[in-house]
Amino acid sequence: MMNDNTQEQEIDLQELLFTLLKKWYVIALSLVIVLSATAVYAYGFMDDEYTASGSMVVRGEMTEEFGSSEFAFGQRLVDTYTEFARSNVVLDEVTSRLDGEYTNNELRNMINIQGVSDTIIMRLEVSANDPEEAAEITNTMLTVMESEVSFIEGLDNIETLDNAGVPTSPSGPNRTLFMAVAVILGGMIGVLGVFLIEFFDKTIKTSKDIEQKLGIRSLGSIPDYEMKGGDQ
Repeated sequence: MMNDNTQEQEIDLQELLFTLLKKWYVIALSLVIVLSATAVYAYGFMDDEYTASGSMVVRGEMTEEFGSSEFAFGQRLVDTYTEFARSNVVLDEVTSRLDGEYTNNELRNMINIQGVSDTIIMRLEVSANDPEEAAEITNTMLTVMESEVSFIEGLDNIETLDNAGVPTSPSGPNRTLFMAVAVILGGMIGVLGVFLIEFFDKTIKTSKDIEQKLGIRSLGSIPDYEMKGGDQ
């Protein structure tokens, strides 16, 4: 019984592969459509994104001797300053210096600020569609943070380490990833299309179809072959 089931599964698998190969054009058409649509969207409608980067250094205490305790305190302050960078106190001043070109929420979505592991350095990154604009916003934020924090007692201990330069190449979007996903998605849609075509196809092609669809036992089949010219 197990041999019969195994053989039947092997036959079903062979039929499945044969069906996919027989209707390869459905899968190919699906790939072409999905790839074309993705390419048009990725290269025709998606704007390049540029990321400018600057950094600040955090000091635990402004003393002549900067020891391990001050270093540890500076590391703990990094999280405080990253939240400070996203606050309305900073962003209001940044938007004002940028002539109100962006709202605070838009700026929050454009910036990424975090501490560099095991250091007292914070890295600020700003992404925009224009490279000069990305650098301008980054440097404006660095300046505003350094000036605004001076009014907060106990937190007036950060300074700009590196200003942002104008990025020369786009940082996104990752169009290669879009195209790779399109290949996978197009193939899946094509395979699904083949299965749907087969599912709704009620025509009889094999003796097995006769048994399954008509409930009639097939006693045999006549092979289809071509007769030679002189044979009867």
